[in-house]
Amino acid sequence: MIRGPRGFILPLIVAVVAFVAAGWLHQDYLQQQRLELTGVRLPLERAIRESAEYSATAAAGGRENLLVSDQPMGLADVPRRAAALSLGGFRGFYAIYLWTTAEENKNLRVHEDLLDTYYSIANLQPDYPTVYSFHAWNLAWNLSAQWATAERRYDWIRHGIDFLREGIQRNPDSLDLYETMGRIYYWRIADNNNKSDVAYMTQRVIEEDGAPPLLMAYRWYRQARIVQDMTGQKHSQHSKEVLARQSCYAINAYAKEVTVELLELQREAARLQLEGETEAAEARLAAARQRLTHVLDVWKTTVDEWTRQTRQYPNDYNSTIFRRGSLRAMEMMNHLAANTTLEDLRQQPEAFLAVVVEAQQTPLLVRPVYWADEAIPTFGISSEDAPVGAPEP
Repeated sequence: MIRGPRGFILPLIVAVVAFVAAGWLHQDYLQQQRLELTGVRLPLERAIRESAEYSATAAAGGRENLLVSDQPMGLADVPRRAAALSLGGFRGFYAIYLWTTAEENKNLRVHEDLLDTYYSIANLQPDYPTVYSFHAWNLAWNLSAQWATAERRYDWIRHGIDFLREGIQRNPDSLDLYETMGRIYYWRIADNNNKSDVAYMTQRVIEEDGAPPLLMAYRWYRQARIVQDMTGQKHSQHSKEVLARQSCYAINAYAKEVTVELLELQREAARLQLEGETEAAEARLAAARQRLTHVLDVWKTTVDEWTRQTRQYPNDYNSTIFRRGSLRAMEMMNHLAANTTLEDLRQQPEAFLAVVVEAQQTPLLVRPVYWADEAIPTFGISSEDAPVGAPEP
């Protein structure tokens, strides 16, 4: 049967609407991603609007009810989802094409449209967490490594973080996404074997996230463990025990980092006092005493994390060892607090310095992972304090 002219009106209207929606999507969203990628920032009014729409609580997974596949979708998502749905049965084929194109461009180091392509894939497959974990890994590791300067490497790592945040907003119960975010902050930023990169990137993270990368890693790893405990999910690569341990390692590493910084500040105070620079020495010590409270709090959190791990997984021997070390670190910090006062600095700067140097040489801070019991000053902790009994009822 041959259709009359009116029979083509509705399909034509649908096609026009889809075309307009796709054009609007490209101009208002994808083009903005390209501008950001090339260093052109968003207009002020748009930046303010997007900041107001962004939910830090949702991005951090801070929801009381974790319901699998509970996909939050705001008004800003409607045009993107509509444009994706307009592809109909061709949606899957187009997604495969974009995946292939993205991998080819990555290998050929053609960067101009990569970020656009990743977001286009995410719009086609928003409920597929692997889209976000896989491409965030590409952005943070493979693509960032293709640049020569720390600044540009960090820019691509930040693109990976932002991309992963969107994935978490759309998939707030995905265990793998939280773990991937923790891994980026820990292994790509805080511990990437390039000291100049670490120094630069740490400062950028503090400016943009309000916390050092190891502390950010701890928060995301901890959220992964909470999601695992609440939903019963299993990570795609790690056992439940291993994943739960990641937050412990991250806060333990952060505790060591802030302790090393504190001890260096105290040592500088002692050196200045011995050289007769009393005013400068006391200023250094005042700054150190302010940090001391934070360091003690961090070590307490570390002890709590290892205690939780050993109770939840009683056969985890590594956790027992680290818990023992954290207990001794707590005692070491209390010993340090009692013997590095302003009076000690003024009257016995040599003894003050000796206490600080002893702490700096402790294997708890020097060795990367393990330590021998006999090599650690006990600081009043007996061997009976080390084991943790059966889980509490």
